[in-house]
Amino acid sequence: MRGHEERIALANEAGGWKGQPIEYLEYDSQGSTTVAADKVRAAINDGAHILVSGGSSAVAGQIVEDVRKQNLRNPIAGSSS
Repeated sequence: MRGHEERIALANEAGGWKGQPIEYLEYDSQGSTTVAADKVRAAINDGAHILVSGGSSAVAGQIVEDVRKQNLRNPIAGSSS
């Protein structure tokens, strides 16, 4: 079991996040910024709230930009700008 999966399992055993289990979903960008953009959209559509990247800086940059745009389009209620 990889480290992050082990930590998620431990967190879930302790009650999860605010009483809800944490679900780990994995999406493969295949090292491509175009595929990464598609995977970000898929993750958001699947209900992801936290995205973590372990790929290249180009892929990470694409993910950051896509999340920034998503957050601008869909601000969290009660958050300040």
